[in-house]
Amino acid sequence: MLELYRACFERLEAAVVCYASWKNNHELVGALQGNSDIDLLVSKQDRRKFEQILLDNDFVEAGNPWLIYPEIKHYYGLDHFSGKICHLHVYYDLVTGTSHGKEYCFNFCDEALASRFVNSYGIYEVGIEEQALIYVLRHVVKKSSFLGALLYQKERSDYNAERQYLMKNYNKENSVFRLGCSSNQLFSLSTKFFTDFFFCWRRKRALKWCLRSSSLSLLVDGGKRFGYRVVNKLFLKQKKKAHGIAVAVTGIDGAGKSTLLKNLHNFFATTFRTKQYHFGRPTFTLLTFPIRVALRLRNLKRNNGGCSLSAQSTPDKISIVYALRYLVLAYERAALMRKVQQDVMNGNIVLIDRCHSFEVGRMDSPRVAQKACNSSLVNFIGACETALYKNMPKVDLAIALSGSLETFILRNQLREKIGKESDEEIEARYHQNCSFVPAAQNVSEVSAEMPSEDVCEAAKKIIWKFL
Repeated sequence: MLELYRACFERLEAAVVCYASWKNNHELVGALQGNSDIDLLVSKQDRRKFEQILLDNDFVEAGNPWLIYPEIKHYYGLDHFSGKICHLHVYYDLVTGTSHGKEYCFNFCDEALASRFVNSYGIYEVGIEEQALIYVLRHVVKKSSFLGALLYQKERSDYNAERQYLMKNYNKENSVFRLGCSSNQLFSLSTKFFTDFFFCWRRKRALKWCLRSSSLSLLVDGGKRFGYRVVNKLFLKQKKKAHGIAVAVTGIDGAGKSTLLKNLHNFFATTFRTKQYHFGRPTFTLLTFPIRVALRLRNLKRNNGGCSLSAQSTPDKISIVYALRYLVLAYERAALMRKVQQDVMNGNIVLIDRCHSFEVGRMDSPRVAQKACNSSLVNFIGACETALYKNMPKVDLAIALSGSLETFILRNQLREKIGKESDEEIEARYHQNCSFVPAAQNVSEVSAEMPSEDVCEAAKKIIWKFL
């Protein structure tokens, strides 16, 4: 069992919270290791205590706005010892049905919780006979519609494994009968598609009083959700929404920003909606594209296209063309940060390679205004550039990678990158930006001297605190 689960269940026991794992208990050993979710049924009377304990253990709620069902929530926590995500699928009532509808709410939640027992893993589990009855009812409602039956067939092996687990531990002397179904029917359910379909269709008529809403309303809502699931599976690939946050990773070249961002994206994107941007190289806008093309052609004529704009040092004498280039860059960065802000408001975890600073002349900060110039046009451009940076929204969290100059030089030498910086350039940037202050609401420093896996684990823990 993961340590986070252990701590959480111990707190629930101490607070006398009435809960129990109510289905898929054949997978519980793997779920407790973070390989799948745990389905918990929680008494409504203990709802506040339960959610407060999850909050105290740094669990966060997440969900898909297209797939919200009453009395069902998803909570996620980060186990600091293993680095795995713990997923609790919480039910405050016995809501079930087809995977896209959840049309039914059964009225014996209290009876199911009253039958709970402590299993071999030390957590509460709904009584086997109650689980068997719930399994029969789930079987009936899932296979009583043609679409539901097809989806059931897709996960048939998993349902059969759950059935075998219940049959192995079942006691027929403690059978339960409710809503026209008996827990003993666990042993007589047909495995033939059409025979089972008509059996379930007949049984479903006795369950009409358990529908959450009118049949027509549920049919329309179920159709919408099913359509969304198909589109999302094929095209959108959307994950669950958490509390949106913008996280920037800062540090000079060779600090390991790209590696860290890649690892963080791979970790969070498996569960949450995650986006990634590069502040140093923003994409063009419709307004800046023609200017970019013109400046690029000019650079090619002068054979000065090998060095990126953000990497160039500020010349002693600033030309109008030079000032215009940095104004374009500032505008594109401002447009990027507006997009980041929108993504955060929509519940995305946004990872950014570098972020701006309000210190003139620093890395990713205003460049034109740092040099005095007699040209009124250049001064005007410099004022516009400075205003753009000042109006950029701050990121919620900046993770600053720190380390020694020798480490950064060595890592830069090992990087496979076309046109990468020389040792002298790395040293110059190190001294210029060693006290770089990112424009962030919160700044956390992480040592880049550690192996990349340890850097990622440290960053994950920091980010999770802000979700």
